[in-house]
Amino acid sequence: MIVFYFAGINMNALIRNNLESTKSWDNWRGTFDEVKDYLIDAFQKGVLDFEASIKDEFLKSSLSEIVRYLCFPIPEKRGHKKNQLINGNQYELERFISMLSLLHLKARYNIIHN
Repeated sequence: MIVFYFAGINMNALIRNNLESTKSWDNWRGTFDEVKDYLIDAFQKGVLDFEASIKDEFLKSSLSEIVRYLCFPIPEKRGHKKNQLINGNQYELERFISMLSLLHLKARYNIIHN
């Protein structure tokens, strides 16, 4: 949803736009392991497309970091790195809620003081 709010397109569409049509989920008939490197490459390009839609450098870097954590195409590697290191739920969203809350406060501060 972060990508959609800022770029007007969802992350799956950005990945699909950067993925060879023969490797897309509509056409691919091989295994996930065979296509995952292509998905990761398309994801990285999609994140760059997302970043290009954000003018503010602070927002761009903060939001792209969050998107990389939440949308990484390999589910086992998705989630915040600290959650991945501990024995818990790597998909917990509490860290992201805190990151977005802090980002909101910083953005409000910048608007008020600039």
